[in-house]
Amino acid sequence: MRILQLIDTLETGGAERMAVNYANALHQAGDFVALAVTRKEGPLRAELHPEVPYLFVQKKGTIDGAALFRVRAFCKRHKIDWIHAHSSSFFWAVLLKFTWPRLQIIWHDHYGLSEFPEARPLYPLRFFSLFFWGILPVNHKLAAWSQQRLWCKNIQYLPNFSLPSIQEQKVTLLHGGAGKRVLNLANWRPQKNQLLLLEAIRQIHNAFPDWTFHLVGKDFNDEYAAKITTFIHDNQLETVVFGYGACPDTDWIFQQSDLLVLSSDSEGLPVSLLEAAQYGLPVVATAVGEIPSIIHSGETGLLVPQGDVSALASALTTLMASEEKRQAYGTAWHHAVKENYSATAMIQRYKNWTRV
Repeated sequence: MRILQLIDTLETGGAERMAVNYANALHQAGDFVALAVTRKEGPLRAELHPEVPYLFVQKKGTIDGAALFRVRAFCKRHKIDWIHAHSSSFFWAVLLKFTWPRLQIIWHDHYGLSEFPEARPLYPLRFFSLFFWGILPVNHKLAAWSQQRLWCKNIQYLPNFSLPSIQEQKVTLLHGGAGKRVLNLANWRPQKNQLLLLEAIRQIHNAFPDWTFHLVGKDFNDEYAAKITTFIHDNQLETVVFGYGACPDTDWIFQQSDLLVLSSDSEGLPVSLLEAAQYGLPVVATAVGEIPSIIHSGETGLLVPQGDVSALASALTTLMASEEKRQAYGTAWHHAVKENYSATAMIQRYKNWTRV
């Protein structure tokens, strides 16, 4: 198998990180893999192994014939026979197949609103699915949706996995005192519901005056971001809550943190949860998407109902108040991910699937 990972951008998002992770992991496993980015580069470019062939397509529109044939030439030069298309890049993968029918397409479905599948556009995805060899959904809900709605029936759920950073960047310095930092690693989108987290912080911060909270993720400078900024200001949380935008050195940020919290309304399978395990960080998360299937609440982390600010505040309080519990949950989560969600295991399952 000679495979091309295809993605629209290399901004700091879950789909983008998994495109890079698959490229690096397959390379480490001794397979030929390349990566092409169609629309925009970003911080994750630096995370790609330098020996992985790379193409920045620089397409200028939805249909850009010259750019399409640049990708086709790249595929022919490297004798690519599989395209692993992440998220909306399936469109370009199918266009490539039209020009070179031998290509086999795997579509990796990273749809972040898996809690609300009825809101998902069905067409033209159903039509394009005719040209997929297989579908990799990011959680079981998306797998069921694809089975029911799409025409490609070769569906294989594989959990996301994390890999250590290949660089040693230490750029971002978190505010606050060491040993008392809570991290939220998620782009500022409504589905990530940082506003729920901020309300929980408002309720508990007086009881934990030495603790600080750190929002790391892309700020889109939109209405939702304005709500976050306004809430922090109106509730006088400027010395408690800090925003950093998208950062290139998340490994270093994890090393400075003591607890990870995700307050999302919807998720696929957040890579940040798996990354936290590398550093033994305990996690608090809403029970959405695939999260309840990988975290056993009360054993490897604490889960709370979606949108329940009181439960979120209570879970944070439980771990912030006890270093012993933080260490126990963090250690249990580290071992669980190492045993069940390692890159080596996932890549072997991936390769076994494509050999069917």
